[in-house]
Amino acid sequence: MLKIVQKENGVLREIAKEVPKEDIGKPKIKKILKDMAVALQSQNDGVAIAAPQIGISMRIFVVSGKIFSPYFKRGEPLPKGEKTPKDMVFIN
Repeated sequence: MLKIVQKENGVLREIAKEVPKEDIGKPKIKKILKDMAVALQSQNDGVAIAAPQIGISMRIFVVSGKIFSPYFKRGEPLPKGEKTPKDMVFIN
């Protein structure tokens, strides 16, 4: 599992790189998005994650779909049987 980098990691202070439009949809970006989703899901109280938080200096962030559920309470799982809305991905 990927580790979420901590405040001491220099990547968090870098200006993140722009993602070229032609790279969106390529395997490299798909893997980054998957890794970000896994890292985000590993945090019970996590509601969003940026690529630099997993050590990748790119302008990408993911907002957890769970925050769009009417049953969402930070730090608590959704009720059993409640379907989690899809995460929202933002790339610049």
